[in-house]
Amino acid sequence: MKIHLLLAGVAIATVGAAGIASAAVTVADASFENPSVPGGYEYGVQVGAQNSSNGIDAAATGVVFGAGSGVQANGSAWGFASAPSGVQTAFLQSYDNYTPGQIAQDVSGLVAGKSYDVSFYIADRPGFGVNPVTVSFGGVALGTFTPASTSFSEVTSGSFVATASTGVITFSTGLNGGDADIGLDNVSISAVPEPATWAMMLVGFGGMGVAMRSRRKQAVAAI
Repeated sequence: MKIHLLLAGVAIATVGAAGIASAAVTVADASFENPSVPGGYEYGVQVGAQNSSNGIDAAATGVVFGAGSGVQANGSAWGFASAPSGVQTAFLQSYDNYTPGQIAQDVSGLVAGKSYDVSFYIADRPGFGVNPVTVSFGGVALGTFTPASTSFSEVTSGSFVATASTGVITFSTGLNGGDADIGLDNVSISAVPEPATWAMMLVGFGGMGVAMRSRRKQAVAAI
């Protein structure tokens, strides 16, 4: 009877974990593979010295590339490290007195009232100034992050609470007197487990351990 109850706890933990895993959230063009610019780059808005390699403004469904931002491919003149996901990354530039970079992405699949974290990869542009990026959701800043090196590394922002099933995540940089650039890739949003869910999972896993020890004792006694 005791083992059955413990196994029931394990089942609860499994269901809880499955619930967390199934809470998938979609970020539009999360790895910035659109538009496709093999070996080149496109600014969202071309202004002055900020010109696309092909003379076309960057555009992707569910994404708005502002002035000073866009998409670049592995091996382009931007010189960023290879994309951690796919073959392209986004870039945000802060250049002299031009409008600093900003990228907005549509988000869907949220559950109102639930908390979420934002994760993404960032890297410095080799040979150029450091360019911190601020991530916001629904107009509320979740943190400002500075790349650790020219290699892409993952960072996770502070949490936000969804108020609807959809929203907009924004990445932006500030003004800079020189030329400072940051690469951005592989944006994801995941649900933060609620305390009750963690409690159920801990009880379930604890029950699994007790059940295994009980079975071992029974096997020894039988021998």
